[in-house]
Amino acid sequence: MLSELLEWLTPARVESVAIALGGAVIGTFGGAYGGAVAAEQIAAKKARRARIEQEIRDTNAAIELSFTVCSLCIGLKSQHVQQLVAEFLRQQQIVHKVCADMERGIVPTSEQMEIGFVDHLVLENLWLPTSRLEQTVLEKINARGRISQLAISVARCVEGLDDSISKRNALIERYLDGSIKSEEKQYRTFGYPMKDGSVDMTYSNLTVGLLAKTDNCIYFSKQLCARLSEHGKEIKRTSPRRLQKSLPKVLRADFEHPSQRHLMPDPKEFSGWEIAFAPRPRASKGRYFYKAKYILRRSWRHFIGL
Repeated sequence: MLSELLEWLTPARVESVAIALGGAVIGTFGGAYGGAVAAEQIAAKKARRARIEQEIRDTNAAIELSFTVCSLCIGLKSQHVQQLVAEFLRQQQIVHKVCADMERGIVPTSEQMEIGFVDHLVLENLWLPTSRLEQTVLEKINARGRISQLAISVARCVEGLDDSISKRNALIERYLDGSIKSEEKQYRTFGYPMKDGSVDMTYSNLTVGLLAKTDNCIYFSKQLCARLSEHGKEIKRTSPRRLQKSLPKVLRADFEHPSQRHLMPDPKEFSGWEIAFAPRPRASKGRYFYKAKYILRRSWRHFIGL
């Protein structure tokens, strides 16, 4: 049997068998390697898709949180702050005019002295999701620059507004419990000089400052909503086309109704902030040409030893 096999294995047949076995081995290993590469590519595509989807979901979550902050601040402004500050300024102007006339010897009439009811409204402290918003933007969303600065600004503005509300409420409690003399309440409330010449502007500054601080919260949270929407749309635009249709929809905050009611702050008041974060203009082709020309000339001089 063995002798017959050896006689059959001529050099030509040995070469054929070797080629067949080598091809089978190479095919086996090649197929295994190709399968591994294909599996790795599929896993990489799935991981990329998961990252993009998670980025859009986190962006939408941040938009919802920012919209919540903005909406609650708009509600605070429309229901309390706007009317409260406008009425206080009207009363303050009357009190200052009446006191100035009395110092000049002019006796005002009862109608001129009528300022109406002084509204010492105690406002509730704010419970807004700013810490969660800041954490989502800074830790979960891959966006820096203006978006991160807006998130920080929203948190700080809400903190400042809440602090002013707490201080004003504490001062109102002092008015009500008799800690401040009754004859001094009017002077301290409207910031007019007292008999000893001292001026207490604490209540006036806190009350008038509520409107500006509320507008700050509204503006920065509205801007954050817009920038986050742009960020989400940019993620979808730069993602592979095969994924764009199946990716989650990017949310967009709508502030048309409060804008029609003139509750949104004037953007001109925040022009300084906008200028600080304005995008840099793209360099012109001429600038690139002269820059390349300068680099080539400098390299040539270095090469020839000048």
